[in-house]
Amino acid sequence: MQGDSGGNDESASQELKRTKERSAGSASPTPSPAWKVTAYHLVILLGAVLATFLLEWRFGIDSKERTKQTYALLFGALGGTFAASRYVVLSVRHNTYDPKRVLWQVLTPIYSAVLAWVGVIALAGGILILAQSPNPAEPQFTFFIMGFAFLVGFASESFSKRLIMAAQTLFGEHNGLEEVAASNYPEYRPSGEPPKEPEHK
Repeated sequence: MQGDSGGNDESASQELKRTKERSAGSASPTPSPAWKVTAYHLVILLGAVLATFLLEWRFGIDSKERTKQTYALLFGALGGTFAASRYVVLSVRHNTYDPKRVLWQVLTPIYSAVLAWVGVIALAGGILILAQSPNPAEPQFTFFIMGFAFLVGFASESFSKRLIMAAQTLFGEHNGLEEVAASNYPEYRPSGEPPKEPEHK
């Protein structure tokens, strides 16, 4: 009886171990469809940036302006890389690394680069206005572009919220934008109430 009991315990233990291994293997931190959709988005994102530069070159946008936009892309990517890398270092240091954030860490430099590029274009077009106008003289203005792009890349989520507020100012008060902001950035909602459920008519 005792031998049978020991064998049953060992068999149950092995079965439990195999079940855990199967569960761990099937529970991928990032679902496969997320990678496919992200790849699709990246193709559109990079294609749009490249097409914009080609059109600017084709229709005579000054080469100095294109150079500044290139600086914005580079320093935005640098800021985003620094922010994502900082998270990795600190989370490993405190033993709190989350594998589910791999996709965020991989894409942050790219998104930050594009956000910085759009930010520089929005500044040049007058859509975004700073509290103090930058010095237009060179090379100070180019250095401003570099520093601004790095800060946008480093704080890309904060800058995204600023873009949402700029869109509200440009197009008027719109509850849809407010709900998008609150759903993506919970701290954006001043009163802290949960997002409203959409009305179905």
